[in-house]
Amino acid sequence: MQSSRLFSRVDFRIVGIVLLLQMCGVLTIAAYSQDFLTDSHWTFFQPNVKSQLQWIAVSWGCFFAAVRFDYAHLREWSWGIYIISLLALIGLFFTDPIVRVQRWYRLPLVGISIQPSEVAKLAVVVTLSWFLERRALVAESFSTLLGALIIVGVPFLLILKQPDLGTAMVLYPVALVIFYFGGIRARVLKLLCVPGIIALVLVALMFSGGVPHEQMRPYMTKVFKEYQCERLNPNTHHQRASQIAIAVGGVSGKGWRQGEYWR
Repeated sequence: MQSSRLFSRVDFRIVGIVLLLQMCGVLTIAAYSQDFLTDSHWTFFQPNVKSQLQWIAVSWGCFFAAVRFDYAHLREWSWGIYIISLLALIGLFFTDPIVRVQRWYRLPLVGISIQPSEVAKLAVVVTLSWFLERRALVAESFSTLLGALIIVGVPFLLILKQPDLGTAMVLYPVALVIFYFGGIRARVLKLLCVPGIIALVLVALMFSGGVPHEQMRPYMTKVFKEYQCERLNPNTHHQRASQIAIAVGGVSGKGWRQGEYWR
């Protein structure tokens, strides 16, 4: 009886999509896990593949555990989750850096690392949704907008300080979507969209050759780290490799493990 109720709450369309993505990930890892210096014979179940399969099994266990949980209870716990996530983000700055950044807590006994910014993303979604739901009748007021911006802005700045620009930027479109459904004034939403549109246009111009990357670098380094600016460089190894892959393989590619890397 309990199992039937459990599966009735599962959206099997999502299950199929996730399984497909996981399979693509495993195949990609398997194709590029061979160590040519020590092993010339390729096998599918490389150590990296086994590790990926183990984590996939763990993820499905977490998924079905989450299905049993009534997410409506998150309303009651939203501020608690939010405050704990902020404390975890602040605590990172009192730990030793890992790879010159402060993004993870390393658990010595189990040998794994925890990234609080991932929890912070969930905390922002839950808390911001709860806040705008409670303020539905005055959603267009300035106080509601200010409160919503603070809820998003504090973790955004803490994550940006780690530094982790990519994770911080995820909060931007997420917040815009919640603002839209939460009833924030349309004029304000349009104004908040302007920085994102400008950034997308500049990135498109740099990658299309309209604006040289080196010309923009002095301006970008005032805001971003050097390695973050380099990610927007259209002349890196990865960019050239992508162009070669498209030129050689076309739209459909050359097939699994048939790329130039294997020759």
